[in-house]
Amino acid sequence: MGDDAPHRVGDGDEDAREVAKRLLAERIDAARVWEQTGGRVVAGLAVGVLTVGTVAYHFLEGWSWIDSLYFSTVAVTTVGFGDLSPTTPLSKLFTVFYLLSGIAVIGLYIDQRVGARRTRASRRRSGG
Repeated sequence: MGDDAPHRVGDGDEDAREVAKRLLAERIDAARVWEQTGGRVVAGLAVGVLTVGTVAYHFLEGWSWIDSLYFSTVAVTTVGFGDLSPTTPLSKLFTVFYLLSGIAVIGLYIDQRVGARRTRASRRRSGG
């Protein structure tokens, strides 16, 4: 039979099943790895976002380290008290990109934490 012959039921079905099993096992393994390390990765990203914002505002606006961290946190959590705000064109431009990326990362962090909590609660209920 040539390579261009049509596939008939029964031809290589065992191979396809083995491939499917292997792919499923790899997906399950990847899910376990993400479950175990994902929280650390996302937490690191969140800390990184706050660090970048803190450093940027400290130098762009001349704010103290505490004020810079405070504003970075208030901004990416979308609280926005309004007591501090960027004043220079460069810091305003930075804020646009900082908020778009920072809100996404903080949202991912919250989603990951909620998902991990649900997974643990589900395991406790199922006894596993």
